[in-house]
Amino acid sequence: DEPPERNCYKDFLLALIPIFLALGLVHIYYPNFHLLFSLAILLNTTYSLPKIELKRIPFLSVLINIYLFGVLFLLGAYAAKKIYEFRTVLMSAYISLFFIPAQLLHELSHAREDKRFLFVQRNWKKYSAGLLISIIILFVFSLYLFNRLGLKLIFLAANLLWVILTFYIFKFNLLKTLSLEKAAILRKIFKYIGLGFGSCLFLAFS
Repeated sequence: DEPPERNCYKDFLLALIPIFLALGLVHIYYPNFHLLFSLAILLNTTYSLPKIELKRIPFLSVLINIYLFGVLFLLGAYAAKKIYEFRTVLMSAYISLFFIPAQLLHELSHAREDKRFLFVQRNWKKYSAGLLISIIILFVFSLYLFNRLGLKLIFLAANLLWVILTFYIFKFNLLKTLSLEKAAILRKIFKYIGLGFGSCLFLAFS
């Protein structure tokens, strides 16, 4: 059998093939946004790539997700219309803001059982405060979008539900007080809520 080090090295080299392929396609089809999308491709790859795994770095994982999901939205909007509108930029900002509390919840929910999140355990109060601030900012921005863009009421209702549920978890510190089994169930519930939230957004923008 090959030593683990060599296998990881081969995996890393194999990972470079789709990276350079994607970079080439971006350069051909989106030359005006080459740097923006190229950075997104590199961050997306190194986020979970063995031996690098940027997701292990506290706070950096949050910033990477904010950037990636915002850029993905912009890429999809540009591919559909070939132009960028002020509405598109606002929605991209909203998508980025949404993933701040989502990522913080993810890291807090894994902090007790995953050694990679030891930093989160030591800074639980700071992460919890960041979660509270982020959901407040998200809801204020969703109110602005609701009025500025004339979105459907379901958009505001979905954001309000998301804020209430997140605040409930923060208020009663459920991610820390629940047993590991119940915390795992809570994570699954939030996954389904996330799917429902995405469906509400689709209806709001359609």
